[in-house]
Amino acid sequence: MACILVSLVSEQTIPNLLLMKELSGVDKYLLISTKAMEEKDRSTCIIAASGLPEEQFKRILVQEDVLSSIDEQLRALFRRRSTSSDDPFLCNTDEFIVNLTGGTKIMSIATYNCFKERNSKIYYIPIGKNQYFQIYPEIPSGEHPINYRVDIPTYLTAYGVTIENSKKIYSVKKDADQTQRFFDCYIKAAPSDLELIDSLREYRKKKIAIAEVDGLASFLERFSFRPSDPENLSKDDVKYLTGDWFEEYVFSLFKSKLQFSDKYIATGINIRRRQTPNEFDVMFMLQNNLHVIECKTSIGDGDKSILVETLYKSAALRKDFGLAAKTYLFTLTEGGKEKTQIKPGDIDRGRMLGVDIIDRGILLDQNKLDGFFQKLR
Repeated sequence: MACILVSLVSEQTIPNLLLMKELSGVDKYLLISTKAMEEKDRSTCIIAASGLPEEQFKRILVQEDVLSSIDEQLRALFRRRSTSSDDPFLCNTDEFIVNLTGGTKIMSIATYNCFKERNSKIYYIPIGKNQYFQIYPEIPSGEHPINYRVDIPTYLTAYGVTIENSKKIYSVKKDADQTQRFFDCYIKAAPSDLELIDSLREYRKKKIAIAEVDGLASFLERFSFRPSDPENLSKDDVKYLTGDWFEEYVFSLFKSKLQFSDKYIATGINIRRRQTPNEFDVMFMLQNNLHVIECKTSIGDGDKSILVETLYKSAALRKDFGLAAKTYLFTLTEGGKEKTQIKPGDIDRGRMLGVDIIDRGILLDQNKLDGFFQKLR
């Protein structure tokens, strides 16, 4: 007698993965999928993220909206086993654990009807929660905690995403103390300093001699910035000065406040999904939910397109990375009504799109910042 975990495949892959990782003593895995989900490689992604041998898995494809057809296909699995040795995967004497979280409603009904007649326990995981509930057989307390925690590489693998710079995403170019000093200088910077930073953007793909740029040497001294070469700025130095420092500041802030270990928070992540590249400033996993942060030092009326693009890019993540994915925009621009500020309407638009905007006013107010992190916990 084998113990078999049955899962319904859908766009949301993490609930399937959670039960696979949480439960021990499972011998085989049955994935009930559809043509649409297989075209999106959802089963393949689940198997890859599980880290389990592929020979432990069996996939069947069903017509997701025809109850009688699904019922017939499931019951046929057992009939074949009772008359032939060609299909040894399922047996009426096996023990079944059924995860009804994915699939369509019709798939759930057919699967429930089929397996409740056998030696089965049937569970459901609410999206975004770390609990699974036993719905058959009914018991007085059917709620169980999920102790397993998904890390960033596993989560992204489950959604068919490849990290292209995996060796670089857990560290920063400058230590947290230097980035804190840069932050302190930046928020008090004169307009001329901000203009100098902006002028460096044209050098982001090459190193430059410090002496070539008027005022750069004194700027570096005021901002306590130590380049690796005292006479030149490398490409990484220029990228840091023109914005990467803020990503590193936010990364270090979260790592310190929430006591993250590596693999649960990353920065400067370059990914590829179905041949489409993308880049994200900061990602972290909290309670098995993915959180993604876009960092922009400045977003005002002059950068309206950047704000809109960032909001819609962040909102689209829930389609690519699961319904429970949470997104944020961190910026040193203030909220307000002036042209150089983020308008209340834009903050409302972000909220409607599921994007929280954390602006300068929150970052510089310790009580507000502590309140933000308290809500996360």
